Amino acid sequence: MIRFYQHNEIDSIQWNRCIEHSSFPTVFADYDLLSLVSPGWCALIEGDYEAVMPLPSRRKWGVSYVFTPFFISRLGLFAAPAPSAEKMLEFVKALPQHYRQCDLCLNTDNDVSMLSSDSYMMMVSHGLDLNFSYEALQANYAENARRNIKAADKFALSLTTAEISQIVDLFVHNRGKQGVGFKKADYEMLVSMVDFWNQRNLVDLVGVKDENGKLIAGACFLKDHQRRWFLFSGRDNAESDKRAMFYLIDEYIKQHAGANLILDFNGSMNPNVARFYAGFGAQRYEFPVLDYTRNSFWAPLIRCYRRWRS
Repeated sequence: MIRFYQHNEIDSIQWNRCIEHSSFPTVFADYDLLSLVSPGWCALIEGDYEAVMPLPSRRKWGVSYVFTPFFISRLGLFAAPAPSAEKMLEFVKALPQHYRQCDLCLNTDNDVSMLSSDSYMMMVSHGLDLNFSYEALQANYAENARRNIKAADKFALSLTTAEISQIVDLFVHNRGKQGVGFKKADYEMLVSMVDFWNQRNLVDLVGVKDENGKLIAGACFLKDHQRRWFLFSGRDNAESDKRAMFYLIDEYIKQHAGANLILDFNGSMNPNVARFYAGFGAQRYEFPVLDYTRNSFWAPLIRCYRRWRS
């Protein structure tokens, strides 16, 4: 039996145990992390935590809706073994009616083949299997990536550690000026999330210095079981000729070559960004997102809010 649980009814120990033993364990579904990014989050739970689906939610203009918080890459239905298409359908049908809108990232073990085509969409990411020698991985780089890495070699760049606040500043004062849709509160939440993970030794914060010791690029990689997420990055556009991000990713791949890990670039639907990721030999794959509005009466309000939010 699938039951809807309010936040104060969820047993954190049983919850985390279910996530850890599921077919797709991930730190994104950790009880405390969800409580940080979506206070009061609810859930659908089957039986004695045999299968669970977190429901981070908000309420705006009297409309309650399920949403995926910024910087959370995968949620969805968690169970062991991987839930069937029938089980996925049961959980979607069990979503409470008071949630008029749903925008929830699922994971790659969630089979949506029995859902109606208008209730979900497929998103794109790119993953690189690091369980090969660096030479073998490098052999699969695109010519453009090779050329940019070679160009970076001329500038005496070096890796350093960076603070998440420094990486955010690089982003805000460069790419962030181009209307990416993040608000001040979103950046503050990102810093809180990374601090949360950093206290648990779950992040690599990598920076690139130029020959004068100036930080010109940085990235946060999240250590999530056998996956490393390219979670967030920033670079100084004025120093773009130094190809610091090509250098940073190539060095990270070099450091982790031969490990039983997947480097997940966490996107992207943007063709130019996707080409950048694919240039390092990463393979394109798809994952589903629940995306629907239950009642057409609410659709104009939802669309208006989404335009305002972006």
